[in-house]
Amino acid sequence: MMQSPPIQFDKSRGGGYERERTIEWRPQGRGGNDKIDALGRLLTRILRHMATELSLTMSGDGFINVEDLLKLHLKTSAKIQLKSHTVDEMERL
Repeated sequence: MMQSPPIQFDKSRGGGYERERTIEWRPQGRGGNDKIDALGRLLTRILRHMATELSLTMSGDGFINVEDLLKLHLKTSAKIQLKSHTVDEMERL
């Protein structure tokens, strides 16, 4: 993991810290698996905002049939058709 340079806080400017603090830089996503990350983002958007407009049947506890999701003609932000994903990939989320 890459680290950013240490940051020093100056008491005179209201920081109140005398020691250095190191902040770690972490890349976004799931360790470089953009395909699964993009799938998760799309599924979140569908479940939270789009289920009604896509005519998906949602159970009382908020679940939608995975097979119904895989029939949708939508692409993830990684430009991958939703129907090209597998149930196993969805379970990894």
